[in-house]
Amino acid sequence: ALEVSDRLDQSDNDALGAPAYVLLSVLLAHGPDLSAADREIAIEMQKKRFQRRIDRDDRSGAAAEAYNMAMLSKRIDDKVAAKEWFERAAELDPSYRDRGYFNSDLAGVLFLTGDEKGAAAHYLRAVELGTHTHVKALAGDALLFAGSYKASLEMFKQYLSEVDEGDAEDAEWRLKARILPALVSVAGFEQDRQIQKAWERVEPMIDFVNGMEMDSKERQERIKEALRFDACCGGAWFCS
Repeated sequence: ALEVSDRLDQSDNDALGAPAYVLLSVLLAHGPDLSAADREIAIEMQKKRFQRRIDRDDRSGAAAEAYNMAMLSKRIDDKVAAKEWFERAAELDPSYRDRGYFNSDLAGVLFLTGDEKGAAAHYLRAVELGTHTHVKALAGDALLFAGSYKASLEMFKQYLSEVDEGDAEDAEWRLKARILPALVSVAGFEQDRQIQKAWERVEPMIDFVNGMEMDSKERQERIKEALRFDACCGGAWFCS
């Protein structure tokens, strides 16, 4: 089926372009379920679609194919490639930077690569441009992990005020909105999270052999230090 889509895309008949795209889109939607061999074929076909548009100087079409390639890469969990293809799409067609769905999709990849601040910026841009309400919750989550606790709480409150109070799917966001005031009380509105340093302070306490022999005063001091480095340090809260 992937090869059929590719042959249709090669045709000089413009009427075949849409069926080729629809066929490929359906196939790529199942990216995580594709075999390793089919993934390679899908990637190669999508790259060919991109290159054909580059060859005929169709920057808008090439940008669309770069975006499709980014989404395919995202679905098969190649986050680095996905980020690169998102950036290429925006280079070819800067209008992508002003599209809510594009900013939201890019933000998701950035979050998964550990760039929480970049993710928060793009989620907030998506919210500004007007996109699905759920993106506000994702923006709040990215802000939380980026150490912007006050902004995170405000975004969660905004999101929760717009959804059904009894929706179980929002339980995670309600819980985070509840614990954020505690994080603010420990670290303030903003924190440059130093995750490794925080972990180094609590790791000895999680040693259930030697950690239990540590006196309570040292334990409490280690917990305070860990939270000063990273208010989100689960180990510190577990030991407190």
